[in-house]
Amino acid sequence: VKQILKSTSDDIDAPGWDIYTGAGRLNIYNALNVGAPSIIRFEHPTQDFSTNQDSINIVATVLSPYFVNYKLDYGYGLNPDSWLNLIPDGKNQFSNKEIYNFDISQLPDSVYAVRILVNLSNGRTLEERLNFNIIRKAPEVILVNIGPAFYGDKTTALASLYTNQPSVTRMYYRQLGSSGGFNFITLDAFNTNNEFVSYLHYGFIPKQLVTQNSIYQVYLQAENLVGLKTTVIDASSRDSIFIIRTDFNADMAAEYVQPFSLPEGNIFEKPTNFLSNDFNEVLARQLYPSQDVYYSLYKLSGNNFVKVDSIKNKLPKDVGDFNNNGKVDLLSSETGTGFIDEQTGNSAFSFQNKFTDSSNTFWPSFVEYFQDAGKPDIIAFDQRTDTSLSVWKFNSDFSLAGKIPLSNFTPERFNSNLLGIPHAAITDLNTNGRKEFWIIDQDGDLFSYEADGSGGFQKFIQDSTFFISSSEYLTAGDFDGDGTEEIAVLLHSVSGFDIAPFYLLNIYKYSSKSLNLIYQQSFIDASTEFGGGGTFREIDNSIRFADIDNDGVDELILFVFPYSYIFKYNIIDPGEPKIISYKENINSNSIFIGDLNKNNVPEVAFPASGGINFVEFAVSNKASTPYNVAGYSLNSSSIYLTWNGTGQYYYIYRGTNIDSLVLIDSSASKDFTDFNAAVNTNYYYAVQSYDFSKPDPLSNLSTIINIYSHTPGKVISIIGQTRRNIQVTFSERVNNTIENLQ
Repeated sequence: VKQILKSTSDDIDAPGWDIYTGAGRLNIYNALNVGAPSIIRFEHPTQDFSTNQDSINIVATVLSPYFVNYKLDYGYGLNPDSWLNLIPDGKNQFSNKEIYNFDISQLPDSVYAVRILVNLSNGRTLEERLNFNIIRKAPEVILVNIGPAFYGDKTTALASLYTNQPSVTRMYYRQLGSSGGFNFITLDAFNTNNEFVSYLHYGFIPKQLVTQNSIYQVYLQAENLVGLKTTVIDASSRDSIFIIRTDFNADMAAEYVQPFSLPEGNIFEKPTNFLSNDFNEVLARQLYPSQDVYYSLYKLSGNNFVKVDSIKNKLPKDVGDFNNNGKVDLLSSETGTGFIDEQTGNSAFSFQNKFTDSSNTFWPSFVEYFQDAGKPDIIAFDQRTDTSLSVWKFNSDFSLAGKIPLSNFTPERFNSNLLGIPHAAITDLNTNGRKEFWIIDQDGDLFSYEADGSGGFQKFIQDSTFFISSSEYLTAGDFDGDGTEEIAVLLHSVSGFDIAPFYLLNIYKYSSKSLNLIYQQSFIDASTEFGGGGTFREIDNSIRFADIDNDGVDELILFVFPYSYIFKYNIIDPGEPKIISYKENINSNSIFIGDLNKNNVPEVAFPASGGINFVEFAVSNKASTPYNVAGYSLNSSSIYLTWNGTGQYYYIYRGTNIDSLVLIDSSASKDFTDFNAAVNTNYYYAVQSYDFSKPDPLSNLSTIINIYSHTPGKVISIIGQTRRNIQVTFSERVNNTIENLQ
């Protein structure tokens, strides 16, 4: 069929085959009425053939009732500009015949093209071509990064590298101390072991195969198209093997989900007091198809939110009585324009505009008082330059008193000191009573300005993460409880540099007039896996310090779509904070903290696809919730469960749906086998821990998991199909990806 379509096409553009139109425009009428089709094809080599030998046997078929003669040519590159002749004037037709032994011993390593031109008696010229590669050297490898990374509620080993040749790359791994050999996975991103051939590679050990809180030995290998290999090892290690720890230090806090919730969407980070001083109001954006953006005011009444009214095309940046006149003010922005609006009267959610600037220089971050209370200062980014910012100083009537332009004084790197979304943090790291504000640019450089006490600002500190970033977030808070604040930054990798999509979290402590890194953690960006076909219109992330358990010390809350984490400082091991909360399906550009129900316990809002839920936390009084719950069918009547936790005993719950869980058994270890499963049945399991050292010894239920009880597949037959392929038949349906190759 292919030959019929090509031989009957209408030649267009340059005579004969060309790179833009190929054999020409399809002529279906001619194709359906052809009497004797031409056959011109290469039998060997095939397209993208690769070799490290000195010659190639060219086998082809040329058959046509209109045959006159043929030529065999080759050229340099994928689409050569010029061709060199191998057979100038072939007079005979042939089928599946070796027509030329091509000596390539003097040709340098590269990609080449070879073609057959067949002249026909009807005036047409038919062409068939293919590309082949000469590769005599093993691939050169540049290791971009390798190390541990969070992937949801697991820590795995992540690696990315570049090869100068199209290659398949593999990560070999085994647990330290194991007697077996190395398993491996190919670095095919989220498509494990598909053996993609490319120049850019990243991948990780599938999280279901990684044992937590273990040590793994790892090395990498790149194999090019002719089978030549390069091994990547840790030259600094005694045995040349990378050592990666899969620590996931969790101590899950008790959670109390509140009876009130909001529809799916985004929520502004602060409670508001437009209607009363109870601060039981929130601004939230409900997600629905619209060109406009609406933020609505909701007031908590009992256990329900009452929608009051909405504002249109104004994204809240800060809320408060900025000028101390008893009225609530709103700082907002929208597409290059910044606004300051003041409520028209007490207990009103209507506004009078006090200031508008649409010059693209007033992209506000927040309101602060660096000198005079009642005369607000607003830090705003300049969207015209994307590298500078200003402190806009206002009078108490919101007339502009002045503007202090400030520059990004960090070294200029790849991203030219560009500033992203206006995220900034206010703190006083050196505890001298003068506030600093901190910003991070897309070069990964941190810089800060400190109020000079006379209405101006002076350069304070600049430091670098040495991490080129595509998005940046930062926050300040007292993470270690010593009375001085720390800085936390969240950065996202750039594919052109890091290859692997991941987030990097750094926490810095100020001492000796510099920033010192006290914690660092990578997070695999799972939006590649979860982003398509979801209910969210965009992917959001956020970071915030807040004291959520009233112990006087700030926890770090992190939203990295689709996961959320809450970290608590670990006094015993300061370099390894504890994870006290983990959730999935979370998506938000801000983190709300408030006390809407006025019980003196803060709530954290978790926006998910089902709505915005509000949760209170207690860390010390209640048993820790089990985590990393997993399981699978052992046979047609048994299901095996495992988990992590800190209890003395664990209670096992099971049901045929999420709402029908009942207690079925208990276990003193962190695993359990359910011997009473019915075959071909979906079961839902959860685990609860019992810790007698806690005043409230029973934990919350763990995350509920779904397991299908079935008979595991057995191999029925193995049939060799070609030299490179086999067909394996199983008794049951199985996963078509083999993840633990050896």
